[in-house]
Amino acid sequence: MLHEAAVGDTIRIADAARLFRSVADILALRPVLIRRGLHLRVESGRLSGIDLAADDPGTKMMVNVLASVLEFQRDMISENTRQGVAAAESSGKTLGRPTALPADKAAEVVTAYSQGAAIKALAREHHVAPKTIRRVLDAAHARRLPDQFDALSVPEEPSGPAADTPVSAMRYGL
Repeated sequence: MLHEAAVGDTIRIADAARLFRSVADILALRPVLIRRGLHLRVESGRLSGIDLAADDPGTKMMVNVLASVLEFQRDMISENTRQGVAAAESSGKTLGRPTALPADKAAEVVTAYSQGAAIKALAREHHVAPKTIRRVLDAAHARRLPDQFDALSVPEEPSGPAADTPVSAMRYGL
């Protein structure tokens, strides 16, 4: 937006709290606005009606004080959120998004996979995405790589006339 604005333009924002996350943000933006000849007006909130890019000492003091108040308010909201989450966890509430598969279904998935069922087939059977099945299997450490990679069979390079044929041509019988 700053690259699009011309000298003398006024940028209007709804609330300064949405634009600035800290006092440092305001202190970094003000010189840019002043140097480019732009005005920044806040439409609502504690800074409403103030041109944050004005270069007079009174505006500078007011912006710094109000920016400090906004940063303090954000810090208090974060602290209250952390306390609320801790209180909910201590009272035994389950936080976050519910699991797609209950524990008993997840155990069934792990058992079926260990017996040779494919991930996509398990996903269709349980009406979830294959990624969900992979998460369940990874949480149960059911999908492990072999300890020795040399145990994996690697196909040999073709020899003879087929060696000069591109792989895509071999795949499609061309």
